[in-house]
Amino acid sequence: MALLLGACVPAPLDLGGRACPCVEGWWCDESTRTCVEGAAPDGGLDAAMPDAAMPDAAMPDAAMPDAAMLDAAMPDAAMLDAATDAGADAGVADGGTDAGPPASECAGRHAGALFCDGFEDLPLAAWSGVFGDGGASARTGTRSRLGAGALRAASTRAGGYTGAFSNSPGGLASGELYLRAYYYVPSAQVIDGGISLMQLGQDDAPYHHVGLSVDIGERSSMFMRIGAGTAYREGSTFPRNRWVCLELHVTVSSSGGVIEYFMDGTRQGRATDLDTIPTGGYRQFTVGLPYSGIAQSPIEVFVDDVVFDVAPIGCD
Repeated sequence: MALLLGACVPAPLDLGGRACPCVEGWWCDESTRTCVEGAAPDGGLDAAMPDAAMPDAAMPDAAMPDAAMLDAAMPDAAMLDAATDAGADAGVADGGTDAGPPASECAGRHAGALFCDGFEDLPLAAWSGVFGDGGASARTGTRSRLGAGALRAASTRAGGYTGAFSNSPGGLASGELYLRAYYYVPSAQVIDGGISLMQLGQDDAPYHHVGLSVDIGERSSMFMRIGAGTAYREGSTFPRNRWVCLELHVTVSSSGGVIEYFMDGTRQGRATDLDTIPTGGYRQFTVGLPYSGIAQSPIEVFVDDVVFDVAPIGCD
């Protein structure tokens, strides 16, 4: 039996000079890339599996997350730095919100108007002056439609009036005239005698003009008194606690004159076939509280973004 088993054992293999890799009992000589019988001079690991093949060189730095995923693909490099910083800082916060709306439209769409002011200056440099009896008008920063300022006109007694005036019309006696302003009337203010909001007409007695008002009952209205002629038209209820766009239009003519007014872009009243030429032409317009009924309690209103021109103005 021993003879039979001994015949099944193969003779040892001679791998001398064979190309690596090698079997157990042989080591790889890297200088010749051939197998050498016996133990490797330093234990076999460095010679048989050199640094280039082991995880130290190949896996962590090139393939594993430290180099490839975290630095290049994951949030540290790609998402946080490129997307969040570049997108949010430049697009939304810095470029959009910080810039903000313009202080007024006077340098934009109304740059060519005969007159435009958003009450951004102290004193009221664009205006010819302020007036009043039983009231006062001044720039305020407590409420504005655009920018930082508006005009606050407040009466201090029954029937008191006050406002700002401009002599920029300069005696116009023909053509089309447009006067637009935004008004804010707080809901706490009681209209019990009627108030005038803006007027366009003469700058001396008898002060004939075309004007817009809010009557007892909160209705907006338009009134004209020129020479012996008068006209009156009533519109819808005047809104409170928000800025309201008012625009007055006059076609200047001795017989074919037209007056009409708009609130928030919607026409409220119109009168035709009028003599709309006051003596001396249109020389002045006023805003604020140019007139109050004799029974009108003290009241305050706010005015902003006034434009006067010879072409339709509209609401910004």
